[in-house]
Amino acid sequence: MDVLKKLKEFNKKDYSIVVYLLITLAIFYFLKIKDITNYWIAIGILFLAYFFSRDSLHEYFIGINIIVITLYFVFSLILQSNPPIVAIVSCSMAHTNEKRIEDFHYKWLEKNLGYSRDFINSFPLSKGFLPGDVAIVKKENKYKIGDVIVFMKEGMAAPIIHRVIKINEDNSYQTKGDNNNAQLSYEKNIKENEIIGKVIFIIPKIGYIKLIFAKLFGIRGVQIVC
Repeated sequence: MDVLKKLKEFNKKDYSIVVYLLITLAIFYFLKIKDITNYWIAIGILFLAYFFSRDSLHEYFIGINIIVITLYFVFSLILQSNPPIVAIVSCSMAHTNEKRIEDFHYKWLEKNLGYSRDFINSFPLSKGFLPGDVAIVKKENKYKIGDVIVFMKEGMAAPIIHRVIKINEDNSYQTKGDNNNAQLSYEKNIKENEIIGKVIFIIPKIGYIKLIFAKLFGIRGVQIVC
């Protein structure tokens, strides 16, 4: 009897939460969004809306999420990248520690690739960026040394955002995080079809919600303070 009573109390708001969750996940899958953190964030927001909202506020949450997904889709079409917007979740491109940047960025590039300081300073986004910032990503036909690119290697749960430091003879790319002491093993041969796009603009701080949810769900590699 208790089960039947609960089923009868399952109102329209409850149905809308479930339906919207399924629609959101279907859209993410259709858009081939590979960053698993985005799925957790979508689920988390919907459950927060369910537990803390009333009918009118609930509709407000739903409306905001529909707008966000629509803008995501529009940006993806315009910029020809997927995802077109990426939240920064690590300190690998942070320039907050001057000694680390001097040793791991300037001196590393000078020693290993023979780049001058003037050339390094001419790179786009030469001051780096921080966790919680959001990168706007645009697909390009070719990328040059110094560009900050977003790429995905097979088996990765989230995209990597690092700087192109070398173009190989086979036209594949090598990258490195400005704040990393060396290249990661998978950064020495990044193929064109693994690249999502180039970072063309950084919006500071608005990606903190992703960091908070990622921390809550125990996603590895997430850093909030550098």
